[in-house]
Amino acid sequence: MTKLGDLPAIPVVYEELVVGAAAVGFASLPTVGQLVRSEARVANGPINWRKDGTAPTASVGMPAFDGDTLLFDRNEASRFLAVRQGSTNGLIRAHHFVRA
Repeated sequence: MTKLGDLPAIPVVYEELVVGAAAVGFASLPTVGQLVRSEARVANGPINWRKDGTAPTASVGMPAFDGDTLLFDRNEASRFLAVRQGSTNGLIRAHHFVRA
């Protein structure tokens, strides 16, 4: 089975999300048919995230911390939402890839 990170792809979009008290998702995804995967790195503070389209809260969701890398396929990236865990906004730096 091919791993998501092994698919031949090139990065075409870079974006940074400020993760605050309100849920945010990716705003600059390539056309869904072209998107292969998204890779995101967490910075500035802990966040909670979900990839099912449901907004996480400060206490409910998948936790991620400074330096964590998150990898999503195109369906997961389109449903990704994140919020900060505490009072400090987090930051997500992401590359979105299309087929090479």
